[in-house]
Amino acid sequence: TTHIPNSEQNDPHVDHEYQHYNFLYYFNTVEQGETIVYNEKFDGVNWFQNSEKLSVKQKINPAKNKGIIFNGMNYHANNFCKENQWRFVMVVTFTGTHHGWYKDYR
Repeated sequence: TTHIPNSEQNDPHVDHEYQHYNFLYYFNTVEQGETIVYNEKFDGVNWFQNSEKLSVKQKINPAKNKGIIFNGMNYHANNFCKENQWRFVMVVTFTGTHHGWYKDYR
């Protein structure tokens, strides 16, 4: 992602309608560009939500070689980077049981 003039973040959303987890791997460190995970989960209808209707569970700062995993059914978004910056992130979606091996942002 990059800087978007006159915009602070993308819309809170879910990536899939089925139970899944998201793994994000940050390739670089940038100012701003945080991943925001909200408390509210996908309601089965609205893939996107207005951030004013949601409460923040966790903000994760992008740092080089950092990886995070969270429940993909939670709405999530990201803040846009500062001007002339790029946020390089890999997103992997997976299903299955996590067996407690990751930090769930509950």
